Amino acid sequence: MKKIHLSFLLIILNFFFINAQEKDNIKNTQFGFKGGINISTISGLPSNNFYTLKTYNGFYGGFLLQIDLNNYFSIQPEIYYSQQGFELRNNDSSRIIYRVDYLQLPVLLKAYIIGGLNVQLGPQLGLKLSEEINGTKQSIFSEKDKYFEKTDIGFIFGLEYNFDKTFLLNVRYIPSITEIQEGTEIRNSVFQIGVGFLF
Repeated sequence: MKKIHLSFLLIILNFFFINAQEKDNIKNTQFGFKGGINISTISGLPSNNFYTLKTYNGFYGGFLLQIDLNNYFSIQPEIYYSQQGFELRNNDSSRIIYRVDYLQLPVLLKAYIIGGLNVQLGPQLGLKLSEEINGTKQSIFSEKDKYFEKTDIGFIFGLEYNFDKTFLLNVRYIPSITEIQEGTEIRNSVFQIGVGFLF
């Protein structure tokens, strides 16, 4: 599994650094940045009468490289910081807020439907940076850092409109394939609303 994660990371870095260096020779390559809001939760948590699962709202932001293959398809590797998590609210009105910060590394295939409207599909590798439980932050290097796994693999389903190859407006749903804790069947689930700018 670690070899798969490393290979995925190397693919992302290859897209960014090699293509960025050769940008002058690739007319259909654009660099950009992106940001927006995460509405995150988890799936697979057993239900009971003692708590209610609530969403956690965070933000994300980072960089992208759009590589146009032709008039209908593009490849888009990205690298961005993402705040995710969820909240458990107990019947006595107390609550537990779980937050986890990731460095996300997706590679997307974009297919244009009409004009600037496109659908996006692709895998995403998340590298955990830190996590918090009720505001108590633990570094990825901490021995106590045990709740969330250090990596998370998801799949992106997105819809975007590209305005004149300059301004991007998109929504995405990102369910995780891997569990936040091995053997629990509990996985991250994120809905994103965001914008981007291309140069």
